[in-house]
Amino acid sequence: MALDITNKSFLPSDETKWVDVPNYEGVRFLIRPAYTMDYNLAQANYDNWLQRQIAQTTDGSDCDVRVHPHDKRKLPLQAEILALHVVQDWEGVVAQGETIDFTPDNCTELLTNNPDIYGYIKAQAEEFAIELSEQAYKTRKKQ
Repeated sequence: MALDITNKSFLPSDETKWVDVPNYEGVRFLIRPAYTMDYNLAQANYDNWLQRQIAQTTDGSDCDVRVHPHDKRKLPLQAEILALHVVQDWEGVVAQGETIDFTPDNCTELLTNNPDIYGYIKAQAEEFAIELSEQAYKTRKKQ
């Protein structure tokens, strides 16, 4: 079977949608779907880096970067990936009464310091990716 390169396997990276954050009235994020090509590459680079760090120790058991799934040291890097490749903008984010402009650095800091928001945005981006995949599948099936 030949690979049809006109039929993209990655999700379109230009699709966006606004999601409201529960328990934070007026706060919403403009997101892209997870699993776009740039998101996947960033995740792969992170995973490769982590494996190299673990491999540099003799047995990997006392390596500072060895990450348990619930380890808080993992969050800043994962938040940065989300801020760079998923979150595009926000509304309603304030600190000390001042509106905070969206930048990837500001977003990384916010997501790192608010794991509940990080988890929610990541879950929403994953659901968005699934929705788009299902739509693409239905469209292809009709053709």
